[in-house]
Amino acid sequence: MIEMPVLRGSMLALLICSAATASPVFIRNVSETEGWYDVNKKTMWNDWPMSKPNWWEDEKPTRPAEWSTQPIDTQMCWAAAAANILQWWQDTRTDIPASVPNGYASTYEAMPQVAQLSIYQALTKSWSNGGGQVEQAWNWWFNGGMLPDVYFSTSSQLEATAAYTGAYWSDLGLVFDDASISSPLFQSYSFWSEGDMRHKDEFSAVIREYIDKDRGTSLTLQSETGGHAITMWGYDVDSAGDLILYLTDSDDYALGMYRQTLKMSGSGQLYLDGIDSEAARYAYDPENRSGWELTAIHGLTAPLGPRTIPEPSAGLLSMASLCLLVWKRRRLAV
Repeated sequence: MIEMPVLRGSMLALLICSAATASPVFIRNVSETEGWYDVNKKTMWNDWPMSKPNWWEDEKPTRPAEWSTQPIDTQMCWAAAAANILQWWQDTRTDIPASVPNGYASTYEAMPQVAQLSIYQALTKSWSNGGGQVEQAWNWWFNGGMLPDVYFSTSSQLEATAAYTGAYWSDLGLVFDDASISSPLFQSYSFWSEGDMRHKDEFSAVIREYIDKDRGTSLTLQSETGGHAITMWGYDVDSAGDLILYLTDSDDYALGMYRQTLKMSGSGQLYLDGIDSEAARYAYDPENRSGWELTAIHGLTAPLGPRTIPEPSAGLLSMASLCLLVWKRRRLAV
């Protein structure tokens, strides 16, 4: 006869084993299909549905009227990445004041391809169209104002007449300290390895740590032509031991998460490479040391809301029941 404590212990072990084999690893409340955001620049979307099938005869593709109400955002990738993370962070909170921009913007129905958040539109209507840092956006959202340019260089500037105030979470007191060059609101790490691959494991560990610690994470890419910010939501590990990163991008002319493999050149530069059928989005040529390098990681460290524990899925419970039945049959046959 099977005693209930043994049965419960076996069931628990089965559930633990099933969870242990799950991959990849994502920040809290994110999976491959939900929990993440992918704000796109409006300037990256120029093709819109035609109102008439024979448009080439009498009309050109027309953009929705809502498109023209939004600022030009050609250089606002940092604001898009920052908005993705800020919305994810606000999703964990239960104390969002009614006055704080939250959720998808009113233009979402007319421009679902762009998937712009209210936070992003607040940023683009408050900052000029220029290069910047996610830390500037995060700090403005929480505390207001601009961080010192010497630490967080940006060509984008706050608009004096902006309708948005920022400082929406100033009561949390997550303020940057010039004296110690530190902040309880964010952390960053620069990848600089010249000469060999000795730092590959160290850099990979840093990337994993940001996700493991539930930090909303942005990556900085740098090339001869400039910089770019993308959002990272999780990672996996391939058979060669390389990290596979799960990303969204404001400039990829698409809505959805994609994957890239983290590589290091023989001379020590980190870069992203394609995986399976997904090509390298920001190619790097290790031989000529040209193209897009991964140069920094940025993590939002503001305290999250209470953790929710999801109920086991129907599929997991079914598998548990099936394995339990097999275990019982083997037990009875002994």
